[in-house]
Amino acid sequence: MSVDIPSRNVPLRPSRGPPSPVLVQRRPTQSRIEVVVSPSQQLLAAFRGPKPRSIPERRKAMLKELKKGPNIALQNPQEARELFGTCLQDFNRPRSDDVYDQRLRKLASKKARKVSRTTRLPSDESLNTSMRKLGLGGGELIHPADAARQILTSRFDEYVNPPLTFANDVNQRRLQGKFQFVDRYIFSCPGIKTAPPSTNYGCDCVHCHSSTCLCSRKDWKDEATGQKYTKQIPTYTRRSDGLVVLSEEYIDRELDPSARHFEITECNELCGCGPACWNRVVGNGRTLSLEIFETAKCGFGVRSTTDIAKGQFIDLYLGEVITEEELRNREDAAAEDEPSYIYTMDWFGGDSYHIDGKNFGSAMRFANHSCNPNARSFIVQIHKGDKRVYYLPFFAIKDIAAGTEITIDYKSKHDDGDDDEDQLDAEAIAGVESGDPDLADGLIRCHCGEKNCRKFLWKPGVKARRRKRKPE
Repeated sequence: MSVDIPSRNVPLRPSRGPPSPVLVQRRPTQSRIEVVVSPSQQLLAAFRGPKPRSIPERRKAMLKELKKGPNIALQNPQEARELFGTCLQDFNRPRSDDVYDQRLRKLASKKARKVSRTTRLPSDESLNTSMRKLGLGGGELIHPADAARQILTSRFDEYVNPPLTFANDVNQRRLQGKFQFVDRYIFSCPGIKTAPPSTNYGCDCVHCHSSTCLCSRKDWKDEATGQKYTKQIPTYTRRSDGLVVLSEEYIDRELDPSARHFEITECNELCGCGPACWNRVVGNGRTLSLEIFETAKCGFGVRSTTDIAKGQFIDLYLGEVITEEELRNREDAAAEDEPSYIYTMDWFGGDSYHIDGKNFGSAMRFANHSCNPNARSFIVQIHKGDKRVYYLPFFAIKDIAAGTEITIDYKSKHDDGDDDEDQLDAEAIAGVESGDPDLADGLIRCHCGEKNCRKFLWKPGVKARRRKRKPE
């Protein structure tokens, strides 16, 4: 596009002194200026789009990603060279010298050489030198192994009340990144049906008492005589210091294999009592601070930083609620030596759901076995009309001092004869003694160190669960 702009000579006046006549010769002239406008819409789009980031901003953002790993530079080599110059020009070029290749092969081959999981891979000095040339931040470079550990422990930095912490003074192990802590069941499996709210009900109490509250009333039928019974079964009691715990009577009855056992039924939102009712313990959530820690012989364990009284609620066992079909699919796809974190909700009979705590769960997912445990799971029902989805809380069955590991007995009273310590396979025991995992068939040595230690127990693994399946 061309534009003709007329121009003319303009007389100049001196800044000082009287004006003097100036003879001006008027001669019209034409100046030709060309303004080139691009026919594309790039210019318009540039003004409409977001403001481009400056070079320092882009360099700072990429450096932040480089501290996590080299992927950002490998995916955008041109941008990396543009931002950091020649110090990264050879970053994405593989090294082909024999020494380097041999070192990588040795580190990658687990069969050729046993490599400790805590051993760090030797860092590439050329990469470290290149990163130091950047001169940004002024701080010490973070090794990828350290960055990974920070990420895996950062989940404990979130504000949780009561606190949930992590400690490891034994080695460099951290919780696997795939596991996530939750405070409720995860319903992600198709086919799970919970009872509708209309089937729930509550008591009419204003101030609940175990001798009259509807929630403490139990009905059962004697299988031998067929006679029906109704009785008030007290479960909780309030101590003089105000703490509500399981009563001694209830704990003793539940620990007696020959006694009749009852679930705990707590008051809910439909009850006439308020949230301060003594019969709302599990429903009010965890009140103890817990810590996941590395034990000397048994991997991760769980403990509390405060004293736990006998009968006190510790925490729920949580995870994904899945069907029997989904459980079989997961076990068929898993390796035989993979641990199992399955709890079966079969208290009321019928088709049962399962709780899988492998990828989602609470701190009690890390509770270790002991032949003389100090904690135990009980059955708690809050939705009185739901016989398939209820709660599995852990309570202390003896006083537990602060810092003492919380342990449970992996051998449930519902286990069949295959898991009884009196029927342990002699061949499996020989496999444990000789260190042959195939011969041991899931049997492991117990390290609880208690006087009544059974010495061996079936590891709660996928192979053991397959073995317990009824023949079809």
